[in-house]
Amino acid sequence: MFNTYDMAPTYPRKIDLLLKCQHSNKKDLIDMCSNEFKKAAVSKSVVISQQAKNMRINASILSTNGLLGVTDTMYFDVVGTDAYLFLLRYLREHQLYLGSLVADVLHFPTNALFLGDLRSLITALFQFKQFVLGQEKMIRRAINKQLARKRSATIVDTTNLPSSSAGGDQHSYPPGYIFFSPKAALQKKVRIDTDNDDTDKDNESREG
Repeated sequence: MFNTYDMAPTYPRKIDLLLKCQHSNKKDLIDMCSNEFKKAAVSKSVVISQQAKNMRINASILSTNGLLGVTDTMYFDVVGTDAYLFLLRYLREHQLYLGSLVADVLHFPTNALFLGDLRSLITALFQFKQFVLGQEKMIRRAINKQLARKRSATIVDTTNLPSSSAGGDQHSYPPGYIFFSPKAALQKKVRIDTDNDDTDKDNESREG
């Protein structure tokens, strides 16, 4: 994968790493994040399309884990010897997903000249580890609360208790747009109404 001179086809050798966590009392695995690895000899269009696909996958995972109170996820996207660490967060007030780079582009050293890149790479790896471990604890606590609620429902009269679906809707994330945070200052987008522009041009021509 890190051989930059290898021009073999990319897709048959593409690697996806899907991190999951398991509750101690359940056999079901819960997806946490999707990490993608691509060879260096890929076109820019393939890199962009694959990064967009991976971001949509993580948005889907985040939408599902929203039922457990999860609001963001972190994942790696690696192209050859370059690595990108992304943070994807759901903004409830705007109903959209916002992706941003956690750090500058990371580099896997291939010779002694790039050993200085190890510091930032190792720092990012430990940051990713701490994030994943913290999210795993959050998910397990949420599952324990759900199991405790189900056990209490078998003992206590549930007619006056809120349903589990109502509690879940509080954290479920509806489908939304995905935006990538720009590195420079935020740019405002202006919507251009072509219909109004055509009407204004017609009015000006008539007045002339």
